[in-house]
Amino acid sequence: MASWLLKLLIALGLLVAVTAAALTWLVATFDPNAYKGLAIDWMKDKHHRTLVIGGPITLSVFPRLEVTLSGVRVSEKDRPDTFAELDHLALAVRVLPLLSKRLEVDRVEARGLRATLTRDAAGRTNIDDLLEPPAHDPKDNTPSTSKRLQFDVSAVSLSELQLTVQDAISGVKGSVQLDRLKTGRLADGAESPVELDASVALQSPPVQGKLSGKTRLSLNLGAGAVTLRDTKLLLSGDLAPVRGLALGIEGRLAIDTTAGTALAEDLDLRVSGTVGTLALKDSRVMLKRFALDPAQRSLALSQLKVTLAGTQDSHPLGLSLDWPQLDVRGDKLSGSALSGQMSLEGPLALKADFKSAAPTGNFEQIKLPSLAATFKGRQGPRQLEGRVRTDVLVHVSVKSLRLDALSARLQVQEPSLQPLGIALNGHASASPTEAQWTLGGDINTNAFTTEGRLKLNSKPISLNLTAQFKSLDLNRLLPPPKTGAAAGTSAPSQGPAAALDLSPLRALQGRFSVKATQFAYLKYRVADATLEATLDGGVLQASRIAGKVWGGSVEGSASADAPRSRVAVKAVAQGVNVNALLKDVADKDVLEGTGRVAIDVHTGGRDVGEFKSRLDGTASLQLRDGAIKGA
Repeated sequence: MASWLLKLLIALGLLVAVTAAALTWLVATFDPNAYKGLAIDWMKDKHHRTLVIGGPITLSVFPRLEVTLSGVRVSEKDRPDTFAELDHLALAVRVLPLLSKRLEVDRVEARGLRATLTRDAAGRTNIDDLLEPPAHDPKDNTPSTSKRLQFDVSAVSLSELQLTVQDAISGVKGSVQLDRLKTGRLADGAESPVELDASVALQSPPVQGKLSGKTRLSLNLGAGAVTLRDTKLLLSGDLAPVRGLALGIEGRLAIDTTAGTALAEDLDLRVSGTVGTLALKDSRVMLKRFALDPAQRSLALSQLKVTLAGTQDSHPLGLSLDWPQLDVRGDKLSGSALSGQMSLEGPLALKADFKSAAPTGNFEQIKLPSLAATFKGRQGPRQLEGRVRTDVLVHVSVKSLRLDALSARLQVQEPSLQPLGIALNGHASASPTEAQWTLGGDINTNAFTTEGRLKLNSKPISLNLTAQFKSLDLNRLLPPPKTGAAAGTSAPSQGPAAALDLSPLRALQGRFSVKATQFAYLKYRVADATLEATLDGGVLQASRIAGKVWGGSVEGSASADAPRSRVAVKAVAQGVNVNALLKDVADKDVLEGTGRVAIDVHTGGRDVGEFKSRLDGTASLQLRDGAIKGA
């Protein structure tokens, strides 16, 4: 037995020696640079691209397969322009684990990668050919027995990587640069330290920013899960429309895309920046814990505190919110009420307090009852005061929000206007794709109702709106007309004509119906006023404009065409007091009598001057019992 074992060990030793000798000879005699031509020809034949490997290729085989490249350049497809170039690449892979479908990488190093990604208006990119899957051989009927390749990377080191982007569809144009990315071991279940520094410089949209920080990364590829622990990230720069952004994030974050779970612990978010006239400085969102697990029907929130501080038009602005606890487990829910305050100083001064009762419900529907806000404010001599109260229902599974038992009251006092009181009741709902409402109330005891649906996932946004008023007097919302020189009675200015821009009509589509038993605006008083209109493709078509006015009735239609910058009006007034009509419309007192007035006019242009000069159409007047005043 001992003799047989000795012979076996000798045989194994000889085999190892022969194998080592063979590998030594292979490494010593193998010249990977001899295969440059094959790689170049393959790239030319397969992808119609030119591959250039300017530097030498170094290769070692055992115990790891290690390849080093330098001076690599790849052209665009069928064009000599450079698609990507790389200064240095080193990849080391252990050989034996490959036999067990495990990819164990000692290290990945890349330096000086510069690439360009383009997409044209038809959606074609300059990497479509590189992303095509390999063609399947129809003669190969062998069933696949492959399993998911497991990977294990000891370290990754990337530096000076730059991607230039030109996207004709989104309009994005500029560059993104990874200055430095360094990791420890990357493998399923392993935790790795990660450090990065990156920057972005876009001309469209205008974005200039830097991202830096560190974290500890854990991956679970089977579950599609990522965990970031001890995270400290800082994003700074000008990211339109935010100027001077400084966003810091600390805490632990985890997400599982397969299970749909999310977790945040000890989250501390600090933000400063300016948007328009709003400037935030040292604002903060703190959250002890947030956990969502749809499969277990659980949702937890602990110690949410929001503090916003800054200025609006250089005037102090502040907001605070405190929600200590929410714990949902299936059909059981417990939690505490939320509360907060808001204040704004300056020409528009406002103070508000809001609070709720303790939440109720279950995982499918969380109810925050009796959410109430009271506010007082002023704007110049105008004083306002009001309150809002509603029950908030959050549908977790469908990601929607509903406001039930909505009640609002607003009182406005201004010396130059009659007191204005607005009462509102009803309900509303919103989701990521649409919003709906059914509301009623009164304006100074004049009742109104309105219903609508806003579809946010259509392009452009779609709005269907109906509203009906008992009495709609817009003069209550306007200051008294100025008189004399202050009213602008002097000769009109001879400066450039004011521009007329109809392009906002392109941003919306929908159907609109507005009716008022009594309608007032400036000198106009209309009974049974009706407006029926549609908006599509930048064309506003008012199919019916009707009402009783000037002792008679008016029926007409109108259109505004943004693509062609044209406006058209067609209307017939029957049985109207012509004297009253001319006074209201043209401020003329020249005719008396009852008659029929018809107009069919159209015009177009880019400013008021062009609209006047291109006015065309017909107008007619039929008068009964008429007379020219002063004749």
